[in-house]
Amino acid sequence: MKKLIILLFVALTGTVFAQEVSKDSIATLKLREKILKLNSKANAYEQNVADKTNDIANYKSKLEDAKKDEHKASKEAEKMAEDVKNGTIDAKLAKKASKAYSNANSASKTVLKYQERISDAENDINKLNNKIEDVKRELSSLESKIKFIKN
Repeated sequence: MKKLIILLFVALTGTVFAQEVSKDSIATLKLREKILKLNSKANAYEQNVADKTNDIANYKSKLEDAKKDEHKASKEAEKMAEDVKNGTIDAKLAKKASKAYSNANSASKTVLKYQERISDAENDINKLNNKIEDVKRELSSLESKIKFIKN
């Protein structure tokens, strides 16, 4: 009998102290967890946009330098071509002309490389901005669900 009373006492106190968590509060907590994850994702996308924007500024600076080098190299190549055209062709002059042409070609490739990098980074930024908009739409939807559950 004593065991039965102790067992009843433990069972009754256990039910008194146990708190029931409503299904609405569980659903709200799960939605809040999704919102936190989506906010983290949006922040990561925004950080990537900032990084790409910095990359573009860096590439534009390098592009300007490359354009100057390209202009200088093309002028040198033109001068050498004119010298070869007007003068007697000797090995030394031909070698200089070849090197000037090679430098101009290399400089042009460098300009194209930075133009491509800028274009790629701008495309990446557009894609990231679209992803950010998608995440924000989803966040808005989840926040309205939380408000609906609370009411």
